[in-house]
Amino acid sequence: MNYIISKAYRKKLTDVCESPEKTMPAIKYMAVGSGAEDEDGNVIELTGAETALNNELLRKEIEVVNRDGDMRIDYSYNVKIDELVDCRINETALYDEDGDLVAMKVFEAREKKPGMEMTFLMTIAN
Repeated sequence: MNYIISKAYRKKLTDVCESPEKTMPAIKYMAVGSGAEDEDGNVIELTGAETALNNELLRKEIEVVNRDGDMRIDYSYNVKIDELVDCRINETALYDEDGDLVAMKVFEAREKKPGMEMTFLMTIAN
């Protein structure tokens, strides 16, 4: 599995359904990291029990939110030219305003070269 919605976030959803006075915290941050490969360079499998990236390199407020109908929201942000130069990025995550992991995605590493910007997109859909 290369993408998960965290157990912590699923629990928050359940708690809101059981207790109408509770509200869901907004999804506010996106992070990238370099800890999604095993010792042989293979992308790791996610379990759903993750609470954070394996090796977080940068966390920022989400820059763009696009809603696509009733069941899909896209979140993205840009790693600027001067950020994370020469880093291998292979994991990204969304965090809510409480700081809890919402979703996580792992993928084959992409190296951020000098003079390069990278944009990361994550989608929450039903």
